[in-house]
Amino acid sequence: MAWNSAVVLRYGTPVAGREKVAMGNFREALALLGRWAADGKCSEPLVLHHISGGGMIVVLTDSAEASLAMLRDGQVRRHVDMAAFSSSDFSVEMMVTGETLMQEVETYTAVGEELGFM
Repeated sequence: MAWNSAVVLRYGTPVAGREKVAMGNFREALALLGRWAADGKCSEPLVLHHISGGGMIVVLTDSAEASLAMLRDGQVRRHVDMAAFSSSDFSVEMMVTGETLMQEVETYTAVGEELGFM
């Protein structure tokens, strides 16, 4: 499968007093994303963790539409909301790569040229 989009979940350290919720949610979210990967909906989650705490989870999908569908899924939304309440500096990003990246770069370049900046 060609990966053309990514969902990046960034998190800081757990909020004081909410550590149990944060760590439980982290484990459950990884299990959910692992099931999605097994079903072919996304790549295996890549977890990058700072040695001082916090980090990110990256999953790749075949399209921006698939990434958006993932973020709209009720179970995923619940984990995102729980992370927002229990982890400092939590954020969600949707990014493009692969063929979609090249389309985005072409559009960006065309606009820059049109504006006279390139």
